[in-house]
Amino acid sequence: MTPPDLNLPNDVETLRAMVLALAERAARADALESEVADLRVRNADAE
Repeated sequence: MTPPDLNLPNDVETLRAMVLALAERAARADALESEVADLRVRNADAE
């Protein structure tokens, strides 16, 4: 079920770099979600 407009690289090194970049992006998103949850708890405690 790959969209027809998805352009994947043909070489392994470029694909590897793409996967690593996506993993880093996901890790940053997880960290931000955790920070938001912590801030919500602090905000609720301050009220």
